[in-house]
Amino acid sequence: MKRHFVFALVGMVSMASPSWAGASSPSESVSVTPISLVEGLKAFDAICLANFPNESAFQTSVQASPLKFKRVKDGASATHNKWRSEFASAIYVRQNGNWPISVLPQCNIEFLVDPASTDDEIVRALDRTLEARLGAEPSRKQVKFGVRWKWRQNRRRVHLDLIRNDRTSAGQVTLSLQPN
Repeated sequence: MKRHFVFALVGMVSMASPSWAGASSPSESVSVTPISLVEGLKAFDAICLANFPNESAFQTSVQASPLKFKRVKDGASATHNKWRSEFASAIYVRQNGNWPISVLPQCNIEFLVDPASTDDEIVRALDRTLEARLGAEPSRKQVKFGVRWKWRQNRRRVHLDLIRNDRTSAGQVTLSLQPN
């Protein structure tokens, strides 16, 4: 059985109940056309890593993205700033009634890659992306649900979790940045 991956920069609280549950769940927002892991990580870097936690910069970066996102307006628009393209979805979560303010805001990017991508390829690509953006490799350790990276960004502690999840589509990658 092929492994499925969900990448998330999430707090321990989110492990039990993902913040994108409901109106912005990954299964409803995942793209239909696979892109390369490099392209997906470039989008994550430009839209989330470079701008977090600035929502205005998020929106400007999404609009300028070569992935050609279009704004999604739905019942969650008061709490989520959602964008979709043929290749990816991008969601900025301002608030969520079930979550403590300490895990917000969030910047989420989701895309499909070749389902044959291995753990090692994905981890190495994330290492390179984070090192290029941060100027140094953040701390990384193996945890029971995958791999965790931690660092400080804009005077805030954040972390990245690599989570294996059999409920996601083959090749689905979700990257979610938020405070620790």
